[in-house]
Amino acid sequence: MEVIAAAETHIHTDFLSGSREFSNLYHANLYVSDEGDCDWKYQYLNECRYKLVREGTEFKIGHIKFNAIHTPGHTPESISFLVTDTSQNNYTNDKPIGIFTGDFIFVGDIGRPDLLETAVGMKDTAKIGEIDDLFYRPKFIQNYADEQIDIVLSGHAHGVQFRLLFISKLVAPNQGVLPKYTAGLYEKQSTSMVVSRGLGNSIIPQRIFNRPELVVVQLN
Repeated sequence: MEVIAAAETHIHTDFLSGSREFSNLYHANLYVSDEGDCDWKYQYLNECRYKLVREGTEFKIGHIKFNAIHTPGHTPESISFLVTDTSQNNYTNDKPIGIFTGDFIFVGDIGRPDLLETAVGMKDTAKIGEIDDLFYRPKFIQNYADEQIDIVLSGHAHGVQFRLLFISKLVAPNQGVLPKYTAGLYEKQSTSMVVSRGLGNSIIPQRIFNRPELVVVQLN
């Protein structure tokens, strides 16, 4: 498999995504957001091959078309990528087949809107209610199954950062000690959920017995 491009939905100010290193390792183009103000711009991009994208930016990789949509909420510069298969043998080649988001999509914004109000100072953006129930966390697989969601790709640091020999799963964000969903494919009713160990770290800058992982998913 040849990797030719990678895309980020938002900046991680507390995490390290490893995107620049990934771009340099595979000589891949990096697509990143140019939305947000001066406090929410990517830095050190001259160290890799990159393209800045904004609302309405369109690019193709093979016959797969990506349209950038500015979806602030999780962070001010957050973007999502609307995906369309334009191949001639696809009868839905004029309709999107999916969307890549950096968090759960809400109406008009993106998950964790409370961050905009508490950290960035954007007033009246916090949602009142049980926001946690809508997050894209692996432990909510039953919620996804109840909503008849076909597939959930759960990335980030959800797939455990620390493992121990023989015990294996030690601790994961939002799942606590000895988490249940840490890596691989999980199925519940008609829902399939893929959990990746990820490439980066959480606020703790070290992995323990847990090598970074890049998951390749083939959709049929």
